Amino acid sequence: MANRTLLIARPVASSHSMHGRCTRGYLAYDPKERTVSFLKDFWRPDHEQIPAEHEVYKRLAAHKVSNIATCEDSEDVCDSDGRWQVTKTHDAVGHTSHLAHGHYRVRLREFCRPLTDFKDFRELASLFYDAMTAHEDAWGKAAVLHRDISVNNILILEEGKGREISRKGILNDWDLCKYKEQMLKGTAPRRPNLTGTWYFRSALSLRYPYKPYRLSDDIESFIHVYHYCVYRFHITDAVDNLANIINTTYGDGEKNIVDGVTIGGSKKLMAMTFPLPPMRVCADYPTLKDCLMALHNVYSSHYKAIDLGSYELLYCSPRDRRPRRLPIPEIIEDNLKPMDTHTKLKDVFLRYGGRVEDEQGNPSIAWEENELQKTEDLFQETSLADRKNGQLSSARHEAFEDEEMQAEKPVKRLKVGARSTTLHSIMENRLEEQ
Repeated sequence: MANRTLLIARPVASSHSMHGRCTRGYLAYDPKERTVSFLKDFWRPDHEQIPAEHEVYKRLAAHKVSNIATCEDSEDVCDSDGRWQVTKTHDAVGHTSHLAHGHYRVRLREFCRPLTDFKDFRELASLFYDAMTAHEDAWGKAAVLHRDISVNNILILEEGKGREISRKGILNDWDLCKYKEQMLKGTAPRRPNLTGTWYFRSALSLRYPYKPYRLSDDIESFIHVYHYCVYRFHITDAVDNLANIINTTYGDGEKNIVDGVTIGGSKKLMAMTFPLPPMRVCADYPTLKDCLMALHNVYSSHYKAIDLGSYELLYCSPRDRRPRRLPIPEIIEDNLKPMDTHTKLKDVFLRYGGRVEDEQGNPSIAWEENELQKTEDLFQETSLADRKNGQLSSARHEAFEDEEMQAEKPVKRLKVGARSTTLHSIMENRLEEQ
């Protein structure tokens, strides 16, 4: 690759899909430099308005965006005749996409741990602060919107050696991003509901797929990822009905297809507008309870300022639209609502991540020792774990990806039942824009 010899073994992440991007990730060893990096091999859309991922990384680096991976090199993979390997099936009759995909590789310097390897919920908040900083930098400095915030795309980067290892969060996988100049004012999606990971999409983007995708949709996704981690690694009042709650809130349990477009998000919308957080934790964990309430104060205030009636009129299905004498005014983010900007949510993660100090130099919010725990993977005891190691997919709605990154060091955890397990991932639906 790029005149460099790399040694790879089986993929640490791979797609079982027969179509889509068919992403595979490898641990790549350079025998000359004696370095290890991450090699991502997939089929990218062949379209001038969809930038290759290395071009996105170049733009982010040029604007000094923090907490992202470092792109070392990339290549379009050619056949024996020196021509770029490009799909032909996109022209097949009945195929859902008429966009060709080309074989592509990008190599990143950093090889990271998955977010599910977080040690405790204080560290989880700190990792989210780092990832949100990357997201804020990308939008504010480089005019890039990620558009796929998910549990897979927030990673843990370990730096240092021995006892001097530090951990921080990075925001990864920018292949579904858009540049601000591409997000024309009021422009509806070309293909509604084909952006990002379904599990973590905002309530409004799922409920109103014809609305333009905006910054606030990405910011809300951080909340859904955090809630997901709490459901998965902490005992809540949902534990006895966990699979059903996850499927109906994040999955396809309540989807509705209208004119070929999938509509969902009603459970998420209820959670965003409900007067309390969607889950309750034990009284022995007051700091986590306070953190969930602080997050709730941000998103509930945001939704209180939204006129959902206007969304119904402006972004309903074309089948349900009726002729009107007066035009409906466009809904514009005015930076006045809490999730129109990063500030409010970042502040919660900053404080509960233990990164704000009092006058004595101690964290202003202190987690008790017994609170610095996480359970074993609660999904393992439910139908959510039917596909062992199945990752949240980056290939279309019906495809899944696997990930086999195991923790090398144990984390403090609570036992549930008679046994403990390693942190496996579950299957999850992710829709991508072709």
